[in-house]
Amino acid sequence: MSDVLSKGEVDALVNGVPGDEENSRIVTIDDYELYDLTSGMHRAKGWSQEVKIVDERFRTNLSINLLALLHRSVEVKRKEILISKFDAYSKEISVPSSINVYALTGLIGFSAIVLDAELVHALVNAFFGGGSRKSDIGDRDFTHTEQRVVRLILKTIIATIKASWKDLAAVEFMHVETEVNPMHLASFAQTDVLMIRPFSVEFAGGGGEIQLIMPGSSIDAIFRHKKLNALQEAYSPRETMKSRAMTFSADVTGELTGARLTIGEIFRLEEGDIISVDSPEQVDVKINGVTKFKAKMGEIDGKAGLKVLY
Repeated sequence: MSDVLSKGEVDALVNGVPGDEENSRIVTIDDYELYDLTSGMHRAKGWSQEVKIVDERFRTNLSINLLALLHRSVEVKRKEILISKFDAYSKEISVPSSINVYALTGLIGFSAIVLDAELVHALVNAFFGGGSRKSDIGDRDFTHTEQRVVRLILKTIIATIKASWKDLAAVEFMHVETEVNPMHLASFAQTDVLMIRPFSVEFAGGGGEIQLIMPGSSIDAIFRHKKLNALQEAYSPRETMKSRAMTFSADVTGELTGARLTIGEIFRLEEGDIISVDSPEQVDVKINGVTKFKAKMGEIDGKAGLKVLY
């Protein structure tokens, strides 16, 4: 067998098999489905309005709870919600910050509560009477005293979060890690989509910022579940009632005809007497005594029957 292709074989390879031209076509971009790599961000952003309602409840409750804790008036303001990947967000966090990561029961991913250094210092002053003068914290870690105050504030924040979200999701917080530098966190991947909800906290003696961080997937799961439950609550009772109603029994009667007799004629009736009646053109069909249809008298399979006319 020769290893050299003939001219006909070469032409067949170059030009294709004859007759296949009509079956071949050029593949274009329209033949493919585009995948949006930012779809997770879009889903999280789609629930922003619902989250704002929850955050407004959180803002009000946190002001009250901090007032009871600090014994001074506290103003909490909700700031604009941000949607970002962790890679970009981590570069925006000032160092040091108290970054406290938690796992929430029933939800995939990790959430975080971030307190900036100014707020931590102001809270320490509020508890121990250090005045309103700001100190330069620099890049150092927080002291044991500052960490104790942070834990106390976190306890209040977590209780407020749980109360604000209780109608949507009953979650428990499980501490995972605490860092002052986001680059040291092991819980988040660079591509994780996060919803960042900042709140400014101001009181006599200083203030700062709290940031509540949740994965976009968790936000999406909570509100999708709530929406599904709402649809089921609105839909199920009506359908259940309809389904049950279809199994109820009703008396269906057709008044075929009648006759008028005098009292004397009735008293003279005996066994075997025949009462003459006329067959009506139409018969009233009643459902539980209420006239609903008009029907015509007839016979089917040797039995009397009614044919519904309207």
